[in-house]
Amino acid sequence: MKNSISKRGAFLIPKNNTRMLNLHGVRRMEKVTIENVLQYFLTHGPFAALFVWLLIYVMKANQEREMRLQNLLKKFSEKYDDVIDELKDIKNRLLPKVVGLFCFKMR
Repeated sequence: MKNSISKRGAFLIPKNNTRMLNLHGVRRMEKVTIENVLQYFLTHGPFAALFVWLLIYVMKANQEREMRLQNLLKKFSEKYDDVIDELKDIKNRLLPKVVGLFCFKMR
């Protein structure tokens, strides 16, 4: 049997017109027919369709969330300069008072 099977990608393909199918953990040699392929996709097709739908839904939700975050960051960056200016103003007003306190205590 080893000589009659060739490896192509992930499938073990026998030299004759049969293919080893792995359906639900059972390995058996079956002839590849339209009925077998159709049965395989009918059993696994709904899950593939649900997966694709879920993937598209998640990607769209992520894109919307990313746009909201980008807008929020843009608003924060616009206010950043105002906050920095206010902090510098507070520092400039407090620094002479703090230095005066230390100088007073050292005398």
